[in-house]
Amino acid sequence: MNLWSISLRNLNIRKVSSTLTTLSIAVAAGLYAAIMLMAEQTRQRFEGSISGYQAVVGPKDASQLEVVLNAILNVGDAPGLIPLGVCKDLREGRVGRRSAVRHAIPQARGDSISKYSFPVIGTIEIRLHQGTLNGRKATAWVNFLVGIFDGATRDADEGFAPGLALLGSLAEAGLMPQTDAGYLMARAETLARGRA
Repeated sequence: MNLWSISLRNLNIRKVSSTLTTLSIAVAAGLYAAIMLMAEQTRQRFEGSISGYQAVVGPKDASQLEVVLNAILNVGDAPGLIPLGVCKDLREGRVGRRSAVRHAIPQARGDSISKYSFPVIGTIEIRLHQGTLNGRKATAWVNFLVGIFDGATRDADEGFAPGLALLGSLAEAGLMPQTDAGYLMARAETLARGRA
């Protein structure tokens, strides 16, 4: 008798224990693979959530760790507030050694909701435009949104006209290019005629 025939005869005699041993090895290997996969996905998710930030600005008397954890990962309570003017100064290059910051995005946090204490983050969210590959249309829309944001962060309580007249108000205030305002007005009028 050779080694293979002895092994097969031994497995045949102990069918139940051989099956259970094979099953336990398969389950252990599957669990190990699942744990390794979850660990890798957790690492990627964590690294992905903190990417994109080059600086975080917070109040002077707050802990740096507390500011970073709260601003980026939404952990804990907000350590305090900074004036909105600081955000403007960062964008315009009036603060720090560098000439200007490309994007300075303020986060305003409200009260927690429900018993689970989820933070309410007050940001501007506008989803009023369909997807497009038209560069002219996309550029005009982005300039319009930037104009709204800049108008909202001005120090003066300057009132803007409602509706389509808002485009003219933003252009007159120098918050968006006149050509983009004219393009969006003409487009809105064309769409309105098509619906009538």
